[in-house]
Amino acid sequence: MYKSIVFDLDDTLLDTRAQLVPPALKEALNALEEKGLSIPFDEALHAFEVGYFPWPKLIEAFAETHDHVLPTEDYVDLFVKKFYERDVLEDIFLHSDVVTLLDQLKSANHLLLLLTAGSTKTQTQKIKKLNLQTWFSTMSIADPNKGESKTQKLKQLLEQHQLTPQETLVVGDRYESEIMAAIELGCPSALIERHAPRSPGPDPTHTLASVTDVWDLVQ
Repeated sequence: MYKSIVFDLDDTLLDTRAQLVPPALKEALNALEEKGLSIPFDEALHAFEVGYFPWPKLIEAFAETHDHVLPTEDYVDLFVKKFYERDVLEDIFLHSDVVTLLDQLKSANHLLLLLTAGSTKTQTQKIKKLNLQTWFSTMSIADPNKGESKTQKLKQLLEQHQLTPQETLVVGDRYESEIMAAIELGCPSALIERHAPRSPGPDPTHTLASVTDVWDLVQ
């Protein structure tokens, strides 16, 4: 049914919420505290769990009600840099069910492509630690620091591998990111449901409870 499958990485294949968010959050909050703004770890972690990317609003709320030295936007910039552009020092791994899925898809001759977003340095470290070259023919990083978007990178993947949108399934957990990129380019999409709020817009082609449900879509 689908010649190629394009996977997101963070919280689609890799459980960053369990493996990377806590240490990254601690580092970022420590950096804020050193500059005069203290935010409790438990409150910041809860804010992350109830919605995507709540950091600016959270930092602004604390800056308004607590003594602080720097302008609020400086704290936001510092947090983003420390949280998203860090070295990945932790041992990270794919869940065994994800490994099984990728093995099955590759054995069934599906062309597997990776489309992730973030700091090139950080995402490259994740890719190497996870040995993703075992399954993926091409691994593309949309770096917001370079003004890159997933829509641009997805279009490049389609052109590079001479794929039509209709034969390319895009799988991810963020509606506003990889799913919207798929919709914009006319690719079928599969959203991993995280019960997080999303912007209004066209529905994804498929909504899945788990990334492993992708196997059922390609049978």
